[in-house]
Amino acid sequence: MAIRFFCLPAAKILCALCLLWLSPLWASEYMVKPGDTLERIAKQHLPVSNQNDRRAIRDFVNKIVSDNLKHFPDVNPDRLSSGIKLKIPEFKSTHKSTPKAVIKDTIFPFRNSISHTEIIGHITAMNGQGWLMHPDESRQKLQTGLGVHQGDIVLTGYQSGAKVEFLDGSSISLNQNSQIEINEYQWNTQNKSGRSILNFLKGAFRAISGLIAKQTPDNYAVITPVATIGVRGTYFGARICQQEICQLQLTDKNITLSEGIYISVLQGEIVSKSEAQETVINQGETYYQKNTLAKAKLTSNIPGLIFSAEEINKYSAANSKNMKQAPFYSAFMLDSQGKVVKNNQGNCIRSRNYRNNHYVAECQ
Repeated sequence: MAIRFFCLPAAKILCALCLLWLSPLWASEYMVKPGDTLERIAKQHLPVSNQNDRRAIRDFVNKIVSDNLKHFPDVNPDRLSSGIKLKIPEFKSTHKSTPKAVIKDTIFPFRNSISHTEIIGHITAMNGQGWLMHPDESRQKLQTGLGVHQGDIVLTGYQSGAKVEFLDGSSISLNQNSQIEINEYQWNTQNKSGRSILNFLKGAFRAISGLIAKQTPDNYAVITPVATIGVRGTYFGARICQQEICQLQLTDKNITLSEGIYISVLQGEIVSKSEAQETVINQGETYYQKNTLAKAKLTSNIPGLIFSAEEINKYSAANSKNMKQAPFYSAFMLDSQGKVVKNNQGNCIRSRNYRNNHYVAECQ
């Protein structure tokens, strides 16, 4: 009887432990399988009530990245290799069901900066999660008011965004999964002169140039893997597609973008320089360039590519007719002769497979 009395609770305890081990919510490690994404992994480990909550998914994905930085050396959530083991954090709700707060820019007392140790700007807006990587490879979590130094790299996480404002009044806003390095920045408050060289590494950004670009345009540049952008006092942006798959999520459909860079100007004009050519991009225009050796081509500026529909309508109304006539560079189905396949309505058929460059094509 004593043995039976002992075994019954032991069996219950063993059963309970098995249930906890099988439950994703309590799993301490997860081995990445082929085809896994961080969003898919997050949904598997979220409570059922939160699996369709976009903010909860975003916060949980960023928590997985921050708890597994050794597997993301450049804090890039796109780099997910099968076979690695990820530490899965315990889910904790970080927000209440309240109206989404509007992030407002805050003005800070800037300091004059001509060295690596002094602050050259601040994070003035933050949505979601991101990191500030210093030259010594130490990291800080992004938050409004955080000071930025020369040599820092600003990184944003999944479904996150951040805005940096510099001493000369220029600013740059990063979309999700974006990285930009403050390669060189100097500003003298007395004679209003300086130099700004930014190294844009991945993702998408929107920038407003300040006094440096206005007074000495040659001292302002944004370097990208495809082209170097110079400005003449303007509001512009760019999106880089470097991975095998680069998708633009629209309200009703997803568009697979061609590998390369998309550069758009809403106000003023910029100059895009590469090994192949030097291209002047005017207000309302968007150009696509596949690589440093390819020529830049006029393309359509669809909402969400870089700017919102409201921004495009506000600044590019005069050029909207020309933009509709421009082709869009994406991934389309090709026939045996390499021509884009069209349906009965004459529309190009997009390809869901972008793992081979021969799917990249132009559709008029």
